Amino acid sequence: MADVFITSSRLDDDRVGPIAERLGSLGHSISRRDTPKAIESAHAVVAIWSRNARSSLRVSAEAAYAAERGLLVQMQIDPTSPPPPFDRLPVASFHSEQNEWGVLEDTLAKLAGGDAPSATPPRAASLAAIGAPGLVLAALAATLAAHTSALSAALSGGLSLDQLGVASAGALACAGLCVGVSAWRIIAAVRA
Repeated sequence: MADVFITSSRLDDDRVGPIAERLGSLGHSISRRDTPKAIESAHAVVAIWSRNARSSLRVSAEAAYAAERGLLVQMQIDPTSPPPPFDRLPVASFHSEQNEWGVLEDTLAKLAGGDAPSATPPRAASLAAIGAPGLVLAALAATLAAHTSALSAALSGGLSLDQLGVASAGALACAGLCVGVSAWRIIAAVRA
């Protein structure tokens, strides 16, 4: 199994390839594919943060798993900082002229040279890491309340059938928009 597991967005494969090659040339065996055995057996996990990785649920979950085990090493390949809570941990910068290879290589040598801690099963990442599902749920509840109010007003004679149709179409459009935004966020997070 690999000494070093690299987690990054699949959208950054062209930029992560040379980094993996350099780490491999230092004598580390490298794994870049997210299989449970690869991350569990690794002695160090390198999280490569970018704009794409920031929105990747998979990268955040793998970085969290590594941080819990004390194996996380972070680097950023563009000016975007890691997402919380990873922004509070040390991160080597590789997006400017001054790359921090020395710090990264020393940390990897310490982690990959030692014994791996006992493996614990990875936790499932929560949907809250994708965005704000509570807001989408609140918007859908408000839409349902508006539709119920319009129906009640129509039954009591306050709205005509034409006005009820317009109110119902508006509520349906709002609900569709909420579901569409939620689906877009989930697809974007899974894709990254």
